[in-house]
Amino acid sequence: MVFILCQAAWNKDNIRECQELVELDEKLPAILKGTTKPQDAQEALALADLCYRKSLHVAAARLFGQAFESRTGLADSLQADQRHPAASAAALAGCGKGKDDPPDGAARARWREKAREWLRAELAAWDKLLMSDSPQTRDQLKKTLAHWKEERDLAGLREEAELAKLPDAERRACQVLWTDVDMLLKKANASAPAVMPQSGHK
Repeated sequence: MVFILCQAAWNKDNIRECQELVELDEKLPAILKGTTKPQDAQEALALADLCYRKSLHVAAARLFGQAFESRTGLADSLQADQRHPAASAAALAGCGKGKDDPPDGAARARWREKAREWLRAELAAWDKLLMSDSPQTRDQLKKTLAHWKEERDLAGLREEAELAKLPDAERRACQVLWTDVDMLLKKANASAPAVMPQSGHK
């Protein structure tokens, strides 16, 4: 896996990126065993991304959480865009789609709950930003939510066939989440308030 990523880096003449990937990969086993910790939030994010690429989704979600805890405001930054990939990793972990699946149903349910929590926080942040009524914000929000509705990583929390496997209460929680996504998307699609024409009288 790291060889493939490094090969891509070499193709882009980015030797430093390749070196960093190799260093992260060498450090990862100790991180997974819990014998060492990421140096800072930035390294935690890099390790989370590496785990995601390796389909170690539990580890990825856990590392995203550690990064959010160590740097105030990181999760809330829509510009940094880290809470969405964290939710994707948690959703995959909670649906047993990784190589480090949770040990039991209760653990999987906790990761699905964490995924919904992060997605709801993203919705709230976008809803607040939408109040600026910026066309750029509306366009970006529409693209973001449209992606959510198609993203394979979130299928376990969205598709009817997958929801049917969940307990009733959790299934309803997922359905309400996507209803709220649709409501915010509808809000973003609404035309901006009309601007009153200037009077021609001087």
